Order: sequence, then C-alpha cells, then structure tokens
Amino acid sequence: MRPGPGLAALVVAVALAACSALPGTHDGTSPPDDGAGTVSAGPADRYLQQQRARAEQAQAQGRWADAALAWEVLSLLRPADGQARQQLGAVRQHIEQLRARHAAAARAAQQRGQLDTAQRAWLQVLALEPRDEAAAAALRQIEQERSGRAQLGRFSRATSPTADHPPRRTPSPKLISR
Repeated sequence: MRPGPGLAALVVAVALAACSALPGTHDGTSPPDDGAGTVSAGPADRYLQQQRARAEQAQAQGRWADAALAWEVLSLLRPADGQARQQLGAVRQHIEQLRARHAAAARAAQQRGQLDTAQRAWLQVLALEPRDEAAAAALRQIEQERSGRAQLGRFSRATSPTADHPPRRTPSPKLISR
C-alpha cells in the first residue's frame, strides 16, 4: 500500500491545514498557556497525539488500512519518529499477509463455484488494498458469471417442466373401429 507522491503531498497539506486551523494558535516563541497557569501542548503536538491515538485505535480494532494511513501521516510529519516508521512497516506487513490469505481463499472459493464466499473474500482484499487490480478483475468476473447464470436460468425455466406445471401430453389419436 504505497501512496504516490501526490497522495503524500495531499496528506501533508491536510495535516498542516489542520494544525493551522486548530484554536489556540500562538506566536511560536513559547508554549501556550491554557489559562490555568499550566503550559499545554501546541496545536501541532495535539494533532500528532490525535493521529497516534487514531493509529493505535484502528490497529487495535483490526482496521488495518486506517491504521496504515494514520502511521504514514505520523511518519511523514515526523520523519525522525522511529516508532511511527516501525509501526507503519509492521502494519504494512500484516496487511500484505492478510491480503494474500484472503486472495487465496477467494480464488479457492471461486474455483469451487462458491461465488458469495469468493465475493466476500475479494472485498476483504480490496478493503485492505483498494488498488488491488486482481481483486477488482475477479469481482467483475464473478458478476459476469452471475449474470450469465441468471440469463441461462431464465431461459431454462421457460422451457423446462416443473412440478407445478407438468409437461403437456398430446392426446393420442384414437383408433376408430368400423
């Protein structure tokens, strides 16, 4: 899950805009006073703390893509933060393992003809890696297969007898005896 340079620039721009939009900005020469005589963290520090909390919470809840994004924002804003880089690497590795496991399960289910199971597994792959082209192609193939089955089923129901409508029997010609 590697963003392009455009995504990285966007993340940094959003993060900087969020920092400047937070209330309580000051001249930057000293930490701001919170009014009670104690020194509070600046908006940038609060934002970084919020990002770290988001990353940890997403990771604890198994929302791996969200966790990776939050760790990436932290590592972009604080390149010297070794913990953020380490966590980002660990989350990316975990995402890749999960992606591979879900993709294998999806392929196996699709080969067995279990389209609902395969579809769920491919969607899990896309939740982890939205740009996974193989998963998107497999989902398109599943929909095409379903569409083909639906069309085939529609035509076969029109021509095949059912218990409700047994086949018509043509009356046999009666022999007339003279």
